[in-house]
Amino acid sequence: MILFEWSADYEIGIPEIDAQHRGLVNMLNDLHVAMKAGKGSEAVQKTVERLLSYTQQHFEAEEWAMKQAHYPEFAKHHKAHLALTTKVVEMLGAGGALPTFELLNFLNDWLKKHIGQTDREFGDFIRARRNATLSPPPL
Repeated sequence: MILFEWSADYEIGIPEIDAQHRGLVNMLNDLHVAMKAGKGSEAVQKTVERLLSYTQQHFEAEEWAMKQAHYPEFAKHHKAHLALTTKVVEMLGAGGALPTFELLNFLNDWLKKHIGQTDREFGDFIRARRNATLSPPPL
């Protein structure tokens, strides 16, 4: 019943962010299990609230790290985070309706693409900076 199978392919090389990504994936899978099992609306709603709250915390932490690193693609990355937040609010509606499988699949696809591409670019940037600072000075 796992929707998103985590693998090392999704690790971007920043341990704190990788741990947060695994947390997001676990919560997405928890939501999937709750919906597939026909859990009550209260249980599903609590899982959604926990996922959305954690996502917001993750975005804030990730964006803070980008600012600290002077990441040149910060604005583009921030826009992607805002777009996801806006889309989820639209899909849940003004009343915060229970999620549908359409929303679940959207989140699954978005996370896979975002972590696998956009966040990986940030990880590559950080690793390149680390390697540059670890390089011996020229002779």
